[in-house]
Amino acid sequence: CACCTCPVPCGCPKKEAPAATTIARPYNPLSADSGSGITLLVKKYADAKMGSALHSLKVGETVEVRGPNQQWTFAQDKYSHYGMVAGGTGITPLIQAAEYILKHDTAKVTFVTFNKTSEDVLL
Repeated sequence: CACCTCPVPCGCPKKEAPAATTIARPYNPLSADSGSGITLLVKKYADAKMGSALHSLKVGETVEVRGPNQQWTFAQDKYSHYGMVAGGTGITPLIQAAEYILKHDTAKVTFVTFNKTSEDVLL
């Protein structure tokens, strides 16, 4: 036996394959009700595992997703104007909500966003 490379059982301790690394992080899709897939807005930070992993994917590679984790209710025609305030990447759940409101209501939507630098502006 060459240390467990033979096809028959032996008394050598087995070398286990390294476990696959699972990285999990919650993201909000940009679109509320796209039937054909999801669109994510992911900012890449140098020290972020998930953002770096997603940005390194090649076309055709897949990722495992789950959700939705939460649902919100919307009272149609209750308000004439929605004001939304977000900082940095916190804009993504508001984009989804605004898209839904604009599709299903006559209300106006106004965004106020805050970023540390102009390079941090995502959209």
